[in-house]
Amino acid sequence: MRDDSSDSRPPRSVDADTARARQQLIGRRLRDMYDSVLDEGVPDDFAALLSALDETGDDAAEPAGKTAGKAEEGVSDG
Repeated sequence: MRDDSSDSRPPRSVDADTARARQQLIGRRLRDMYDSVLDEGVPDDFAALLSALDETGDDAAEPAGKTAGKAEEGVSDG
């Protein structure tokens, strides 16, 4: 890619069809890139971590401040 930061000329005007074609090309390339990232899969270590977090249950996912607030108010979780 070239560096246009030193170019002081205003951008050239293009007609609507050219602009639309450029946007469609950018959209296709972004979708292709996104799809390739999805196809990479999840590393084994990360999958194991997610699995371990799922096994802890919803109680462990509750923010610490929220749990502390319940204890101070005398409200039990169970």
